[in-house]
Amino acid sequence: MPHPCWANDSPGVCSPSARLIMEKRYGATLNNPRYKPLPEGYWSRSPLEIFEGLASEHPDAVILADLDSEFSLAQVQRGANRLAHAIRHRCGPEAAPVALLFGKQAQLGLAMIGALKAGKFYAPLEPTLAVEQLRAILGDLKPQMLVYDTRFADLATALNQPGLELQSALADDSLPEDSLGIYPGRETTLSVLYTSGSTGRPKGVPRTHAQQSGRLARQVHNQQFAFQERSLKAESPNFASGQVSMWLALAAGGQHYLYDLERAGSRDFVGWCNARQIERWGATPSTFRSVVSDFAEGQNIPSLRLIQLGGERIHKGDIELFQRHFGGDTLLSMGLGSTETSSIAGLTLRADQALEGDQVPAGYAAEGVELVIADEQGRPLPAGARGEVCLRATEKLQIYLDNPEADARKYLDDTERPGAYLYRTGDAGWLEPDGLLYLAGRLDDQLKVRGMWVSTSEVAAVVGAFPQVRDVTVRGLPDRFGNMRLAAYVVSDSGTIDIRALRAFLSARLASHMLPSYFIQLEALPRRSSGKVDQDSLPPLDGKRPTLSSEFVAPKGELERQLAVIWEDVLDIRPLGAQDDFNELGGDSLQATRIFAAINEQLGRSLPPALLYTSPTIAALAQKMGASPANEPPPFVVPVQWGERRRPYLFFITPRRGDAIAYSHIVQNLPPDQTIYSFNSWIFPQAVLRQMTIPELAAKYVARLVEIEPKGPYLLGGHSLAGTIAYEMALQLHQQGHTIALVFMFDTYGPGFEAERVFHHQRGRMLGHLRRLKGREQLRFGIDLVRQIPLKAGRLARQVGRRFNLELPITSRQRETKFYKGAYHPPPSDLPVLLFKASQDMAPNNPDRSMGWNNVVRGGVRIEVVEGEHASILRNRGAEQIAASLHRELATLHSEHPARLSETLAADLAPPTMTA
Repeated sequence: MPHPCWANDSPGVCSPSARLIMEKRYGATLNNPRYKPLPEGYWSRSPLEIFEGLASEHPDAVILADLDSEFSLAQVQRGANRLAHAIRHRCGPEAAPVALLFGKQAQLGLAMIGALKAGKFYAPLEPTLAVEQLRAILGDLKPQMLVYDTRFADLATALNQPGLELQSALADDSLPEDSLGIYPGRETTLSVLYTSGSTGRPKGVPRTHAQQSGRLARQVHNQQFAFQERSLKAESPNFASGQVSMWLALAAGGQHYLYDLERAGSRDFVGWCNARQIERWGATPSTFRSVVSDFAEGQNIPSLRLIQLGGERIHKGDIELFQRHFGGDTLLSMGLGSTETSSIAGLTLRADQALEGDQVPAGYAAEGVELVIADEQGRPLPAGARGEVCLRATEKLQIYLDNPEADARKYLDDTERPGAYLYRTGDAGWLEPDGLLYLAGRLDDQLKVRGMWVSTSEVAAVVGAFPQVRDVTVRGLPDRFGNMRLAAYVVSDSGTIDIRALRAFLSARLASHMLPSYFIQLEALPRRSSGKVDQDSLPPLDGKRPTLSSEFVAPKGELERQLAVIWEDVLDIRPLGAQDDFNELGGDSLQATRIFAAINEQLGRSLPPALLYTSPTIAALAQKMGASPANEPPPFVVPVQWGERRRPYLFFITPRRGDAIAYSHIVQNLPPDQTIYSFNSWIFPQAVLRQMTIPELAAKYVARLVEIEPKGPYLLGGHSLAGTIAYEMALQLHQQGHTIALVFMFDTYGPGFEAERVFHHQRGRMLGHLRRLKGREQLRFGIDLVRQIPLKAGRLARQVGRRFNLELPITSRQRETKFYKGAYHPPPSDLPVLLFKASQDMAPNNPDRSMGWNNVVRGGVRIEVVEGEHASILRNRGAEQIAASLHRELATLHSEHPARLSETLAADLAPPTMTA
């Protein structure tokens, strides 16, 4: 297909005014003294006509070679003519596809030209694909014939297509060696290239003669490609980048060498290249990494002027590898492109140029390309904002073979330019102000971990920046409970990787939900012939204990052994040692909840999961449990995070029988030096809570709070009903003469306010919760729902009255407290209240945006709308928004009370206690 930004495949159609006029941070100038611009009109012919002109002018010039053979232009010409006669004789004159089945062989070029000389177009097949994949491709392509190399005769038979063995045709002296004189028009199809299938089922991308000529013209000009320039590629020639390399030999007269690493290995690679004076090397980053890592100290390829990396994400370590082994006149070219679009962006570096940060940029827009970062609706985003990488297009073009639905999915309407379009690359990324493009992974490598979207390639890029990691890929794998976990498959040159150091490195650079749960060390990553990682061949998780920072220490004593069994069952890892850290094992809040539910059920101990914040090993947890009698209630105040900047403390209140783990996603986005406590109502039996009023529970909390922090100012809050408890606590603290800096509420209803939807539990969530309960817990849950029927009926009646403006003899309720004793009637106050309101509000028709709190708080409450619904705002983007806002509040408080906050710093030397 033409480049989406090029009408009639001519660069520069997109408005140049859209380009950012700014000094670029990176970039080296190519300077090939052997390069001579080709005559005007050279590329106006079809690639086949160009090839025949070259063969006539330079018949003895060698253009293709592999480990076994080499071919001159004259040899390709004669063999292709003979093959064309064989194809024409078998298939007739119809312009139809011919499939080609070859490996890393120079003879593929002969077969390509032979198919075109017969008046056909060709589709190269990758023989390392699974037979079913090849059959699917052939079913989509419907070729007249399959031309194959003799080494793939058995595979050709299995594919059950009309076949022609190339060697048999070349050996048939009855076939003429003169040309048929057939020259397809420039707008006819030259080839159909199939995508590698690494992001789904392979799709065919047709390309015309004119498109190929235009692509080659740009490559030759931009890379200063010279006649008889010697290039090397170790990846398959059956995909887009390999095909460009083949055609640079066939149409521009280069010498292209196909090197099979599987056959020859990398030990003799340097000597092989030096013997042939290789000048250009095109490789995927993983191939480059694998080969160059084996270079001896001082080993080099002096003739190399250009190394081209593409097809995969490039790691910072790849740049360092280039800088360590190459220098002088050798340049490194990095590019972003695809089978569908050709080159999109690129960057060329000298060995002495350093990159900022750990992530390697994709480069600046290619000539004639206008890059746009767009949201899901096609609205362009400003510099620095993440979205989908798109290309401005003047028209919609056919992209895939006989697949208009797939074509349609690749385009969005350009909201800035009526009548224009945005071509979707499927890559996520952002643009810097100078136009430099950074990638954040494929949109189709996004998966949800603990409710938050994660790009596996973005995680892999950070893992790959760790010095001991030579190669890496990251994938999502469900555990036996169905929860998605990240697994990092890593390769190192230095033997065993220090996992503890790696985790510390990642923790400083990634959010907690982006940290891999598992690290699997391999000698090498499995690769497809395209050079991309073969995800299907990665080993599954085996449930064995991973390499940790601590040596294995067998659990001692009955309690440690009982805890080990519980941990092993929940984490699905065996065996676990007494000193194995829960966080280092990849544990998360959901698994912590399961562990403590099992402890309650099997050991009869009711403990808050937040204990894992301070007792993250089996031994530490057993010691904590053994230090307090079984009948002693666990602490209802838990230090969640203990930071160097001790004051002001942040206090979270949990609703009903909640636990601090519910706020873990917010905590993970707050500064690590912020001290945080949580009041856990989790430890109170439901019957006890129902005998307490909200002021009574608040008084119990306040008494403990002032023991921890006697002076204030205080910041406290909570989710749903816990926001109401926090408000009552703040009232009592204020009455005692303390300063309240902030009461924060997460979607908390105020007095007289009620949900617009009567049955506001989402059915799926309620059923999921019911499935997780057991026996009597399910019965109690059902009874609780039945008890709510009168309440729901009253609420429904009041809503009907509001909707239809009816006066019904039903009183409005104050704060409904079915979980506590009596109704709560909070008195008016001047407390500073910040209400985080869910964007998917359950009362969309209620005009009171304050959810009833403006009736209580004189002067009104501040309101921030948070992405999500009532239950989900504590996760995902909602948690990030809340944490950012709380961080701002804390920063403001520090600036307003510097003396008060510093005078107690000297007293903060002891860690927090966990007394009940």
